[in-house]
Amino acid sequence: MLSPLLQFALAWCSVAFAVGFADICWAKYSHAMGQGVAVKAGIWSAMIIITSAYSTVQYVGNHWLLSGALVGAFCGTFIGVRHSHKASSESAPVVAVRSLRYRLSSAPPRSKYRRPGARAGASRTI
Repeated sequence: MLSPLLQFALAWCSVAFAVGFADICWAKYSHAMGQGVAVKAGIWSAMIIITSAYSTVQYVGNHWLLSGALVGAFCGTFIGVRHSHKASSESAPVVAVRSLRYRLSSAPPRSKYRRPGARAGASRTI
């Protein structure tokens, strides 16, 4: 039989872990939605629901466990943002080059009626 203090500590840690994991799942879910990958987004959504439901059931029974939820929310968001930032910074040069290529290829043709040296959008007034 565990002492009440040890039971509380285990419950606190499990709530902190569950909420932290749910926040990491939110980051992964948002990333999958942004990429348009439905199956990955659905799996992350299911993970969000199950971990959120577990933590909610735990801290409804003992409101002191909300402190664990706060710590878990901070840590999970911090880890999720750091991980997604590292993943996006590794692919950032590729995305930048593709974006530049698109902008250069879809630029409107220059007007042949504009004076040389005139600014675009500038009108001539008399």
